[in-house]
Amino acid sequence: MVRTSQVLFLLFWATIVWGQEASYIVNNTPFLRTIRNPRFDGCELVPHSAVSLKIIDFKNSNFRTYGQVLLIRKGELYIHISASGILYKCTGDVGTDSLRFERIDKTEHYGYNINAKTFVHKDRFYNIGGYGFWRWNGQMRFFNDRSADWKIERLNREIPVVVDPPGFPQWKSQNGNQLISLGFVLGRQSEKVPENERVQSIDSVISLDLDRANWTVLGKLNPKLDALSKFEYTLRSVLDSGLVVDIKENIQYLNLLNNRIYSLSNRDILNFFYSNIVQKVSWYKDGQMYYTILGEWQVDSLKISAQDFTFSGEPVYTTSNSSNTLLSGTVIAVLAIAGFWFYKRRKQQVPAVDSMTNTSEASTTRSPYPVKEVFDEIEKGLLKLLMENMNIRNSRTATDEVNRVLGMASKSGDMQKRKRSDVIRSINAKYRVLMPEKDVELIDRVKSELDARLYEYCITTSEIPFVESLLG
Repeated sequence: MVRTSQVLFLLFWATIVWGQEASYIVNNTPFLRTIRNPRFDGCELVPHSAVSLKIIDFKNSNFRTYGQVLLIRKGELYIHISASGILYKCTGDVGTDSLRFERIDKTEHYGYNINAKTFVHKDRFYNIGGYGFWRWNGQMRFFNDRSADWKIERLNREIPVVVDPPGFPQWKSQNGNQLISLGFVLGRQSEKVPENERVQSIDSVISLDLDRANWTVLGKLNPKLDALSKFEYTLRSVLDSGLVVDIKENIQYLNLLNNRIYSLSNRDILNFFYSNIVQKVSWYKDGQMYYTILGEWQVDSLKISAQDFTFSGEPVYTTSNSSNTLLSGTVIAVLAIAGFWFYKRRKQQVPAVDSMTNTSEASTTRSPYPVKEVFDEIEKGLLKLLMENMNIRNSRTATDEVNRVLGMASKSGDMQKRKRSDVIRSINAKYRVLMPEKDVELIDRVKSELDARLYEYCITTSEIPFVESLLG
């Protein structure tokens, strides 16, 4: 006889996997009527927020908080549930005001492809990259309609790509066979490496030939686009040749086919983006950007073309050939050897510093870096906050205060944690370069005296004079 606990466990597991229903009824809005059209096949529908697009209401299901990706194939509408392989198909009208969505897959597992890229290519659904089961992956999966499950499409290399930071955005051609990612992730979570080396954003622009299933490297991402691997940009639209992104209130068109960065110069379109784009879904077809307000679901369009942008003079990525790479490597090696020889020779000639010499003066003499220019404005802002709390309130700084000064107060917990870690790690790493003789962290993290589950932040006591001189 099966034990009661075993029965409860099986029921619990079934609820997790099959907690959502086989079909759902949704309101038939002007937006849904518009996109159920073969002319929009291959278009990427871009929500202003990945979790704000909710067509199906999963109510009490585990998937109620998951993002929903809209896909159009042969004029039929599908919904893919993010971080899973779950697919729903719009099977038609139910009366005049409702639509039915029915589940068409047999997926049992989920959580293996968080933040993966989902798209349609040659009437087949694909899903590439993502994070899950303690690793970043570069697997490309396709949906087999006959068996109603996902299969692996073998690539020449498995390169982890992710749509959100620490990954980079991707662009898929509407009618071609090309997928371009503006970078990828190097994950080494299971290796014995320092914490700051376990997850790295690699700024190499790579292109995937979807027909041949081969990755190639196009070049190195322009450093001026490094915000794409952080939480400092918004994807506005996907055009025929690239992406329209908003980087720190500067709307740029990254034309990936001619490798050029353009700035938006049409004031009318610029005003439109900043006054109307919030809470919108947008997609592009034949020179028109279609959009809708999520609350109203009415569809409108705006004409947008290359003439609305001005070439900035900058490339999206830079290329280099093997001879240049070899030459630069040789030059670097020669300079390194010469520098080491010069250092050894100078060390032999200069008398030792008296043990009573002021430590700060010695470190200033040795450091070749202009201290005030080493730390960026965000890092200085955090150091200033920590100092003010220590000097004025005689207290350490709580996590929520750190989140606010980093501009992450409204972000998710994972995003806040990642940003805090990146900024503090950067500050401490720069300080070690500035003060190589000191084996201390500039910013220290300690458990709260009121609640041991929480952490607080402060300047290491011995390094307060350095920070005061930096901010002064």
